[in-house]
Amino acid sequence: MKNTELIRNFINGETAGKGSNLKIEGNELINYFTVIAFRNTEKNEIVLNNESYSQTTKVHQNKIKREALNLIVFETDTEFSNYVLSLGGDN
Repeated sequence: MKNTELIRNFINGETAGKGSNLKIEGNELINYFTVIAFRNTEKNEIVLNNESYSQTTKVHQNKIKREALNLIVFETDTEFSNYVLSLGGDN
């Protein structure tokens, strides 16, 4: 599956799927081994880790920003991780 399609599927609620370097596991969108987005189903929002890891990751993050309507963006991995953990995520 193409990464663009996988990102759309994640935003639309899919809980499993795999692209070339992206995968959906439950409510997490994972790029290689890093969670870059988390779906908060209680508030119907996507939480984005906007920390820069690589050019490829930045492309995925920008696609999420363009596609997700209910989006919360965290600029650092620490802020993102703390928020996801507070929601009961695995990050």
